[in-house]
Amino acid sequence: MNAHTVWRVMYGLLASLLILSGSHFPASTSSPGAEIAATSTPRVNVWPSAGSQVDDNTASIFWFGHETGHNLYNYVDVRVGYTSQHLRIFVTVIDYNLWQMPSEDKDPRLYDAVAIYLDTAGDRATAPQPDDYFFVNGWRHSWPGENQAAYHRDGRGTGSGWNEHWSGVWTESVGYGWYHTGPNNNGNCPTDPLDCDAGWSTVITIPFSTLGLAGPPTSGTIWGLGLYLYDRDAPEPAGLVSPPMTWPETFSANNPSTWGELAFNPPRYTSRPAVPTGTTVVRRDLGGTVADAYVGGGGNCDGGYLGGGDVNHGDEGLFVASQSLVGDFPCWSKSYLKFGLTGIPPGKVIISATLTLHLWGNAGPIPSQSPPSYTHLFTVAEDWDEHAIIWNNAPMAKENLTATWVYPRRPGDGPDFPGIPYTWDATQAVAEAYAAGRPLNIALYTSDTNFDSSKYYISSDASSDWIPVGKPTLTVVWGDPAPGAEKRVSRPTVRTGDVLTYTLRLLGAGTTLHLRDPIPTGTVYRPGSVTGGASYNQAANRIEWSGVLSAGAQLTITFGVTVTAAGPRAIVNTATITDGVSPSLVVSATTIVNGFSVYMPIVLRSG
Repeated sequence: MNAHTVWRVMYGLLASLLILSGSHFPASTSSPGAEIAATSTPRVNVWPSAGSQVDDNTASIFWFGHETGHNLYNYVDVRVGYTSQHLRIFVTVIDYNLWQMPSEDKDPRLYDAVAIYLDTAGDRATAPQPDDYFFVNGWRHSWPGENQAAYHRDGRGTGSGWNEHWSGVWTESVGYGWYHTGPNNNGNCPTDPLDCDAGWSTVITIPFSTLGLAGPPTSGTIWGLGLYLYDRDAPEPAGLVSPPMTWPETFSANNPSTWGELAFNPPRYTSRPAVPTGTTVVRRDLGGTVADAYVGGGGNCDGGYLGGGDVNHGDEGLFVASQSLVGDFPCWSKSYLKFGLTGIPPGKVIISATLTLHLWGNAGPIPSQSPPSYTHLFTVAEDWDEHAIIWNNAPMAKENLTATWVYPRRPGDGPDFPGIPYTWDATQAVAEAYAAGRPLNIALYTSDTNFDSSKYYISSDASSDWIPVGKPTLTVVWGDPAPGAEKRVSRPTVRTGDVLTYTLRLLGAGTTLHLRDPIPTGTVYRPGSVTGGASYNQAANRIEWSGVLSAGAQLTITFGVTVTAAGPRAIVNTATITDGVSPSLVVSATTIVNGFSVYMPIVLRSG
């Protein structure tokens, strides 16, 4: 084996300056911020796994369907996560009558199966395009030696329909559970409660390479996502094929514009600039309008099978629980909360909002050894009534926004009541609700897969002799709009004689803004280059602008300079914005001129 050393000359910068040129547009020192506009399309936010495998206990989760205690409808949980190599979708189906294909020459979509639809361009076309895909997996016993492919179907869009002769590379696994008896023998459920199944599950793993990608989508990318549940509840030839259940409810397989959204590693929500001026605490005993209820089995696991989803729990505590074992469906629970926001004055900016619940107990034969729960906060679009909401009419989630780890109580973890406080960041949810002029409407659910994961919280209906502070509380910090500014430069590195363009974006707050932006040392202003209504003050050698920008209005100003510095050096352009009300804004952008060349060795080993 011979080692060969190859020297490649790289035109670069001093190591101490390399960081400054990491982006074509270096980050500004102050950002205007922006309120994220709420979308009417249901969205699932997913974040990358730290390792090579997705942990289902921390995956994003959403749900659809109903548990009605009869043949027609099923309930579905969906967990979603991704790694650097693949997208993983874990579907759990509550189904009391499981029917497998009688032979492998049938179509699994005529029996119990689930389909995943992906729009990898997120273009919301009205017909399937080549960037649209579907993957079907049918339920079966999953005995050794089975023809797994017989239960698969997949397809790729053609521009007008689906090419089902396209064959993508993907994997799956199936699981199932029984209430009392096995499949293909259960046409008497629910007439005979002892003749019912519990349901089934599947994990579908899709490599990004199958979708024509070298790796996962970049942060902030939004795909289309849809699910279609196929369900048979009796044998052929006269067997009942139940109405399909879909997510979202408006889903149409041949129209990607009706699908929901899948957002990869979305940016963290930040409010627009504001000066804090007040705090509003919403809690029922403080006179706030608060409604809360749980749906499902609660601490007694009395939800689920055969009508258990039709019980209202609006005057009880709050419970959150989930599992991957379908046989324990009666223990699953979600909590819904609604907070009035009328105590926040109009015209304010929501700076932060925190939901606080107090944990007083949890499931398990040894409660302190129960697993922790990664508990998600969801926005809910549909309204609901505290004394009418049940599992089967509870709204689906609109978007999962944040999550908090909730740990089981251990001996010595404070008094029984009010218990241990846990908080969720509800800023985006409150900002969207406040902007729409409606109450905050949220749900809590967990992606737990383990036994004994149920967590018990104090509700607003707690007895008056309990400490009031333990009741669900929403704390909102709000303020008056403040101006914002952001500055960017067209090039991070230049040579003497090159041209630079500076872009300054202003965000208004209803006040008179004054901009002063000196032409940086080592450059000269390019006559006539200023835009956006600003002007060049030759005597002061700076760009100037004054005017009123209404709250939320934006103004973009650009100007050009020619580099005269010999370097190597940093050219820093700094602008100051004042309005006489808020603190002054100072924003800068940096460029390196005539940076040093760096010679970096690359060792190639051949053999």
